[in-house]
Amino acid sequence: MIPQQHPRFKKHVSYLIDKVIKTEGYNFYEMRTEVYDVDDPYGTDEISCAGCDQPVSLSKECKWLESDYITYLDTLTFTNCCGNTVASELCPMVCVRCKRIALLLTPHKNKRGFSYDPGVTYHLDCCSECDNAPGMTSLILEQVVHDNLNGVSPD
Repeated sequence: MIPQQHPRFKKHVSYLIDKVIKTEGYNFYEMRTEVYDVDDPYGTDEISCAGCDQPVSLSKECKWLESDYITYLDTLTFTNCCGNTVASELCPMVCVRCKRIALLLTPHKNKRGFSYDPGVTYHLDCCSECDNAPGMTSLILEQVVHDNLNGVSPD
C-alpha cells in the first residue's frame, strides 16, 4: 500500500485537484450569503454558518485554513453558533471548487483499506452546492488516488 503522505500519492492528488479546476473551474460559493439579501456579497462581513445557516462574521468567526493542496474557508469550526459542537478529530471534506467544508466525516478505515485519519483534510471534486444536485455525488480525490495506486477496484 502506498501511504497518503508518500510524495507519489500527493503528486496524484495535486494533479486531480488541478484537473478539476481546469475542467470545472472555481465556484465562488465561499462568498455567498444564502440566508439574507446583500447587494454586494464581497462588500459585507457576513456569511452563512455551514452548520446552521445563521449569518456569522467572516472576519471574526471564519478562518482561511491550509490543507496540503489548497487554502479553504472554514465557516463552521470557529463560529459562535456551531463551532463548539465540532469535534477536532473529525475529518473536514473540502470542495476544491468552492473551497469550503462540505461535510465532516468520522475517522475510520473503509473496506477498500483507505483510512480517514482524525483531523486530516480530504478533498471533494465538487459539493452539492457546486453540482446543483441534491445529495453528495462527488468523488473523494484521496480515495480515488488510493484505489488507483493500490489496485483496488471500486464497489
